[in-house]
Amino acid sequence: MNNLGLMYQNGQGTKRDYAAALRWFKAGADAGDSGAMNNLGIMYELGQGVPRDPAEAAKWYKAAAEAGEPTAQKNLDRLNQTTAPRRRPQQ
Repeated sequence: MNNLGLMYQNGQGTKRDYAAALRWFKAGADAGDSGAMNNLGIMYELGQGVPRDPAEAAKWYKAAAEAGEPTAQKNLDRLNQTTAPRRRPQQ
């Protein structure tokens, strides 16, 4: 399921179709596939076929990391760095 999602997400062997990719990733995630969970996070982070939603992306990255996906924690850390409120320097 995850591999089919990747094919649709990247347009490999088929036309790019984010809605189909999302369906396959959700099916994989529901079946416990940590790679599919991570890829759902990517779709939500980038707004591919869904509205951009950092909170939803973080949810999927966290689930993927807990399920053993090696890149998910890195993705979560990167997302947290880019979405964290920035402090203004004190004057």
